[in-house]
Amino acid sequence: MDGSKWDKRFFFNGSADVTPVPNLLLKYYKQLGLSDTELVFLIQLLRLTKNGWPRIEDLAGQFEMDVASAQQNMASLIEKGIVVPENVIESGYKQVSRYYLDGLYDKLVDLWACQMASEAEIAATAPEKNSPDDKMEFSK
Repeated sequence: MDGSKWDKRFFFNGSADVTPVPNLLLKYYKQLGLSDTELVFLIQLLRLTKNGWPRIEDLAGQFEMDVASAQQNMASLIEKGIVVPENVIESGYKQVSRYYLDGLYDKLVDLWACQMASEAEIAATAPEKNSPDDKMEFSK
């Protein structure tokens, strides 16, 4: 790609097909009990679910892994409450499994709330910069 560094930065920051990954996920994935492989698998899910839920075969293809390994990763994410399965009836008779990332979002909100509470507690217990002893008295 020709052009300035600004063109390239814009290309990768907004105009291209970009997958937003929550910073909290990157920061706390170990606390969520995710392995590095599961994190990358989950990021691929975030990328691929923009257009509906991908087939397990498509996920396996993204990782160049066999379908059984992809199923194992998916089962682990379901067991950890990151991916939430739901069975729905389509066309009045056909049962279809749908998967949602609501569990991930719920867990990230909980982590964010804990982080905010911890920061508030630290701020509340820290000594004030302008304590009464530090104030200067001015004569009238």
